[in-house]
Amino acid sequence: MKSFGLSLARSLKEGLYEDLENREKIAEVIRVYSFKHDKLISLQDYLDGFIDGQDCIYYLTADTLKQAMSSPHLEGFKAKGVDVLLMTDPIDAFWMTQMSSFKEKSFVSISRDKYDLSKLGDEEVKEEDDQPSNGISLLIKECLVDVVEDVIPSQSLVDSPVRLVAGEGGLDFNLERILKAQNPDFESGKKVLEVNLNHDLIKKIPELSADLQKVMCRILFEQARILDGEMPSDVQQFSKDLTQITAQL
Repeated sequence: MKSFGLSLARSLKEGLYEDLENREKIAEVIRVYSFKHDKLISLQDYLDGFIDGQDCIYYLTADTLKQAMSSPHLEGFKAKGVDVLLMTDPIDAFWMTQMSSFKEKSFVSISRDKYDLSKLGDEEVKEEDDQPSNGISLLIKECLVDVVEDVIPSQSLVDSPVRLVAGEGGLDFNLERILKAQNPDFESGKKVLEVNLNHDLIKKIPELSADLQKVMCRILFEQARILDGEMPSDVQQFSKDLTQITAQL
């Protein structure tokens, strides 16, 4: 019975991707996983749970629910009490590209699209000093110039030091993986690395030697890839970097 239910759910989602005429009706009955409530809910349930200032539907695509639940992309939303829909079925990556909104509320990918969490809820966001922020960001960018599109301060990270988000015109990471599996020649674009300027590791980078700065930045970049379900881009270099930084402790 459970397998039948899963099969039916996938069939309905395929309708969202293929059946333009009945897309809105299908959207009324599908169920999606809520990070905040830890269960399947309807899209209307999600709209009913909007907090003050919220005007869009946030979602995250991932390979598995476990991977999604532990993603650094969720940290800012959890801190604000904002729900995020976790999309872990392969078809999710496709129908989300076809259905831009539900009941005039836009879908926003928290790993691809730009958004401002400071406008949500009642908590005021403290202004950061641009000078040290830009200095650390530029330092990390110089260390990773060949592998990232840009390095910017994060407005959403709470516990993690870094996260990767899609670059300009980029795709959701999960969709990129699916497309690459279908076509080995598919090349994904460079990502933007967001850094948590309040994290102890980020604060220590300027104090390191030039060589160790590069080592630490590479490790943080690969860590962000791993948390998004990717393998390190260079496994041997990653292993060497871990050994080198550990030897300094």
